[in-house]
Formats: sequence, structure tokens, C-alpha cells
Amino acid sequence: LEVRAGVYVGDTSKRIREMIWQQISQLAGCGNVVMAWATNTE
Repeated sequence: LEVRAGVYVGDTSKRIREMIWQQISQLAGCGNVVMAWATNTE
């Protein structure tokens, strides 16, 4: 779901998150990217 231009929200597996991160970090160049997800660490 694209909540605003360039901002996406969704529920993905770890494998998909890693694939997305690899692609966006390469495309970002000198720009900035942020990825956040919930995790059960307690």
C-alpha cells in the first residue's frame, strides 16, 4: 500500500524485506532510505 508518494506500508516476510532492502539501497545512491518492522524480542 502506497500511503503517500514513495511511502509504502505492508506485511512481508524476512526474505522479501531483505530483497527489497538490497534493491532500494542500491537505487538510493547518495539519498536516504528507511525500513522499519515490528519484531517480538521480549
